[in-house]
Amino acid sequence: TVDRGAKVVAGIQAAGGEAEFFPLDITDESSVHAVMDGVAERFGKLDVLINNAAPTDAVSTQVKPLIDYTTEEWDRIITGTLTGNVFWACKYGIPHLIAAGGGSVVNISSAQSVVGMSGFAAYGAAKGAINAITRSLAVENAEHNIRVNTIVVGRVISHKADTGVGVGPGHLTRLGSPADIA
Repeated sequence: TVDRGAKVVAGIQAAGGEAEFFPLDITDESSVHAVMDGVAERFGKLDVLINNAAPTDAVSTQVKPLIDYTTEEWDRIITGTLTGNVFWACKYGIPHLIAAGGGSVVNISSAQSVVGMSGFAAYGAAKGAINAITRSLAVENAEHNIRVNTIVVGRVISHKADTGVGVGPGHLTRLGSPADIA
């Protein structure tokens, strides 16, 4: 949300860092385009593009077998996780990286892209496609001095209230943290 983004910026600034918040609707192509242009304009260039969006409310509320998805539910997860998050972000962000003389694209994927998990067909499909797109983008953009990588993450505790309940024994040596990914 906009309030959450403003709080993150305030925390970074309070710690002596520099930050700015750009509201973005990842399901709206013109919004993604405007943010890529806006960031490059505000800071003079774009060096790094990290694609880490997914409609988490849709993913968490639509855990069910593939045959029970509506087309609208499927499309919402694919659009937020794959189309807006990677396709549009790269389509409008990579030209700014090229103009800057190079940079890095980091796509965040999920263990569900390589391991089947009941009820997550759309999310797993989107994350699997991110892995494939990353390989193509890496080859396409190497000549522009742009690195393109994917970080495939497992279970990450993202806030203090998250206890990790539901993670079965033998699946992970420990739960991840946002610092691990960074």
